[in-house]
Amino acid sequence: MRERETKNIVMGKQTCSDCHFFVKESRGNAEHPVALDVTAEERAQAKRGDFSWKRDCLTLSCHFAVWDEGYKFDQRQLKDVIPGSATV
Repeated sequence: MRERETKNIVMGKQTCSDCHFFVKESRGNAEHPVALDVTAEERAQAKRGDFSWKRDCLTLSCHFAVWDEGYKFDQRQLKDVIPGSATV
């Protein structure tokens, strides 16, 4: 069994909504985007697939650069990627 699979079995599957790299970014100034924390309540809502808290002026992303809502991202997959993504 691979190490990652073992980790998933022992610790449970980590999702983006649980990960500290899950951020929302303000990209008004393209040269200097600002990463903002996703609050505990927003994370709880994201786990349920509820993104009503997300504002159009913000982009959701992985600060570890695994995925980015602003770059070739299929918006129809938002509810699959964040609450149920694979372990990073």
